[in-house]
Amino acid sequence: MTKVKISGFPAEPFSRVAVVMQGVEGFCAMPRLIRFIIVRMAIGFLIGSVVGSIVWTTGFAESAGSLGGVGGYVAQGLFIFAFGDTIALGYLGTALMMESD
Repeated sequence: MTKVKISGFPAEPFSRVAVVMQGVEGFCAMPRLIRFIIVRMAIGFLIGSVVGSIVWTTGFAESAGSLGGVGGYVAQGLFIFAFGDTIALGYLGTALMMESD
């Protein structure tokens, strides 16, 4: 079996995979796709977290203030996370839809 060097990876652990996948278009494009997904999810989560923090601090969700202590912090974290992950998935979906490549 011939060893095939994939850019960025050592030849030994991936030699069998590279020989099997040799000639399959898109094999080397997968890391680019994963980077695209991670970057878009991170940007969307950052935007959503900022919006969630602004909504929380403006007093939109005052009912969680009565929880007091740790419960208030947990409620705040869940509220911000809920905004963050929702906006992240929306941002990723929009980016995938708008991608022209």
